[in-house]
Amino acid sequence: RYQYATCVHWVLAQFTPAPMSIQPTNELECGCNIFVIVFALSVMGSSISRISQAIQQALQLRTDTFTRRRRVMNYLQANKINQELRGRILELVDFRLARQNQTNLDMSLISERLLKELVMDRRGPLLKNCHLFGLLQRAFPAVFVDICSALILDIYDPVDGIFTAGTVSSSMVVTTPGTYVIEDGDGLEMVKTQSGVTSRAFRAQVFEAEDASYYSVLGLFASLLQTSTLRSMLFAE
Repeated sequence: RYQYATCVHWVLAQFTPAPMSIQPTNELECGCNIFVIVFALSVMGSSISRISQAIQQALQLRTDTFTRRRRVMNYLQANKINQELRGRILELVDFRLARQNQTNLDMSLISERLLKELVMDRRGPLLKNCHLFGLLQRAFPAVFVDICSALILDIYDPVDGIFTAGTVSSSMVVTTPGTYVIEDGDGLEMVKTQSGVTSRAFRAQVFEAEDASYYSVLGLFASLLQTSTLRSMLFAE
């Protein structure tokens, strides 16, 4: 065991300035030791260079993110935006910046066809559970790729409605997993409070969506009047 420990100690000593009592005793051992030291220098130099480059990229990304957020804060402060609205705006800005940092891609490096396939690989799972698009995926794969490319990413905060009762919808809405509340637009009901005052309120239902959900599918073919309101409890896509 002592011999094995000594060997490990000798190897580590070649990569670090740690002292080592074992020294070469002939030309062959000396040449071998020189080769190991030169190899260790090249490996350590390459590793340090990669680590330094990764740290610089992380710092640059953080600096860019901080600069963009700071510009928004300066605008809000210069125009004396109220505190409640300012907080909502900054929360959405932080959410968008975090998403952009995770999904930043230079699309000019990828061909149009490969870019469509990349989009299908990312967005296809959101559509394949819908019977209409599942059928298209099996029957017409090329059409399904184009449909995935046509999806538009929107980000909603808890105050914004994903869609609102009384508005006209001309598109389909696909929501990602999350917590949502849906209100019936024509579902006003009389609610009696503890003080005995009767008021009118919307019937609202809060639900947790574990998979992608589909709304206004018929909006792909005709303009429809929304009869309910859908909101997200947190930021949603």
